[in-house]
Amino acid sequence: MLYGLVDLAEKKKDGLDSSTSSECWWIKPSRKRILSPRRSQDLTFKNDTKPQPVKENIKVKSGQTVKPVNILNFSEILMSVNKHSAWLYTYKFSLPKSTQETIIEIPKLHNVDFMFKDSEDLSDQSCVSKFTSYFSTLSVSEAECETIKSETKGQSNNSSWHMARKGRLTTSNFGVVCKRKPGMPPENLVKVLMNYTDQFDGPSVCWGRSHEHAALRIYEDN
Repeated sequence: MLYGLVDLAEKKKDGLDSSTSSECWWIKPSRKRILSPRRSQDLTFKNDTKPQPVKENIKVKSGQTVKPVNILNFSEILMSVNKHSAWLYTYKFSLPKSTQETIIEIPKLHNVDFMFKDSEDLSDQSCVSKFTSYFSTLSVSEAECETIKSETKGQSNNSSWHMARKGRLTTSNFGVVCKRKPGMPPENLVKVLMNYTDQFDGPSVCWGRSHEHAALRIYEDN
């Protein structure tokens, strides 16, 4: 035991003792700053004052009048910013007919009023005469061409463009139709020409897709 005490004493003298064996220096106050406590008569206490709320000075003028709003000018400005604003559709503040936007419809160039089954022989004389007489009546005026040209700008980003090309053989699908092989079923080409998308999902269509053979049999029987 005496040898252990001598060993600890020598390590403490040389500064080799463990960190847990030494005193905590952060507890000892620093003596670099000269303590100068104040006397009680030299202390001044501040009053705890609450901030006073500032009252708004509201003066109502008896002779103050509001200028009427020019409805027509306001409607034209709102029309240039948002032409579909709900305020413009109200009856009280409706725009005059001269300033309202006219909706131009796409000309309806054809109206197919007949239909043949898939089992029908299209090379039959009755079918050929029907098609010949129908195509001979088709005509497009120069004014209709200009209307379609101006209303279908933007192509795929314009909804009128999709409506105008529905059921028509355009340059984008002309090559696919010409290169069709004789044994290829025409369903895919009809889907492209008629612009059938995945949104065409009615209850009967969903049932027909999952029961294709039964739907085909019912269609042929009718």
